[in-house]
Amino acid sequence: MSKFEGIADTLYIPLTARIYVSEHFPEYFRDDKAVSLKNEIPYEEIASKSSEYFQMAGACRFYNTDQMIKAFIDRHEKCNIVNVGCGLETAYFRINPAPEKAVFYEMDLPEVIAARRKVLGESENEILIPGDMFDFA
Repeated sequence: MSKFEGIADTLYIPLTARIYVSEHFPEYFRDDKAVSLKNEIPYEEIASKSSEYFQMAGACRFYNTDQMIKAFIDRHEKCNIVNVGCGLETAYFRINPAPEKAVFYEMDLPEVIAARRKVLGESENEILIPGDMFDFA
């Protein structure tokens, strides 16, 4: 049984982009945590449906977001980083913040958080929140 059973294939698209660029263009972007998950997902099936341009554009977005998060952490003595719809985003591992500097709050649907917890775990300064951002009850 897959660790990701019951999860939509669209969850893998950003992860696949990070893996592809990490393996083909590591001088521009490297995500070791994403690469470690390559054999856990339907990588070839998803990568074959994406263009290299799409993969690179995704990596540019991740790189720029990482830079903004790092700058935000550097400007604040103690801060919170909130990621709504976190999916299998691995920014926490790329940024690797000191627990006394930042706490990451990662939110997604309960089944996504359950899968995320299985493969990525939960760190001291990373809080996983199962929920639906459209559920106002």
